[in-house]
Amino acid sequence: MRRIVLTFIAILMAHTASASWYIFKNDTYECVGKTSYEPDINDLNSRNEFAFFSKKDMTIDRLEFFNNDIRKRAETSDEKEQRKAEAAAAEEQKIINKRIMYLATKSLEDEGVKLKKSKSSDFK
Repeated sequence: MRRIVLTFIAILMAHTASASWYIFKNDTYECVGKTSYEPDINDLNSRNEFAFFSKKDMTIDRLEFFNNDIRKRAETSDEKEQRKAEAAAAEEQKIINKRIMYLATKSLEDEGVKLKKSKSSDFK
């Protein structure tokens, strides 16, 4: 019987652990935080924010409060452009890193250093 009670308590605790308080700005309804405990109302008021309890488990990026519920808002054109720019920058960084590794390993090989795991041809 004790095992059944402990199992039941564990299940209840696990179930409520997925519930969260989401914190939103009063003026924009944009989600700025998430917590597993009820936030202090005075603290929220001092920052012009409010909290909403939900059993949904969502990441806070692009969340908004709409019609007394939480939803993902559509990505704006500026956000899409930013995402594309970040992807292009990451791709450039890969090219640069590959070139740096090539030049460094080639230089070491030319100096006669025997590398155990890398060779310049790995980065061409």
